[in-house]
Amino acid sequence: MIPVTTYEAALIALRSTILTYTGLKNEFLLNGDSLYGPDVWKMLTDLIGEAPELSDTFVVFEFKEIPSETYAVDNRDLIALAPYGLFLKVYGDKCHTFAHKLAALFKYPAAVEYFRNNGIKITDTSTVGSLNEFINNVRWPRCDVEIDVLCNFKIDFENTPETGFAEQITEPVNIIKV
Repeated sequence: MIPVTTYEAALIALRSTILTYTGLKNEFLLNGDSLYGPDVWKMLTDLIGEAPELSDTFVVFEFKEIPSETYAVDNRDLIALAPYGLFLKVYGDKCHTFAHKLAALFKYPAAVEYFRNNGIKITDTSTVGSLNEFINNVRWPRCDVEIDVLCNFKIDFENTPETGFAEQITEPVNIIKV
């Protein structure tokens, strides 16, 4: 069994490993949940918005639940095996090389062991897919890689109500019409 982790700890471990093994700068690895393309990133310098250049390599990622038959709950310990997909969208002129580096990283034994020790099991790595996005009349090369992971999350229930609580909240309410 893989160690127990949390959603937040899993994100930190995935992000940390990508930054460590690829040499990508922290500001070029963006959590882009529901955001797409180069315009999602605006770094303010002296109140001027700066977007990346085509020569920059940057990654927009999403960490989302994916359908899988591996989801399970152990009622004794309240542990959930939850499947997630890490969708990595690599932009820039060198996106092809960088995307292949990312795909290889998730098969690299040292990285796989690091993930496992942090409660993350790599279950699948997709092949690299590529396309071009036209944003503001500029062609942005983009490559995509999907990493499927299984995380072992602990589920905490705080302030667990007493047994009769469900019956109390399901009693009908009498409405008096005036």
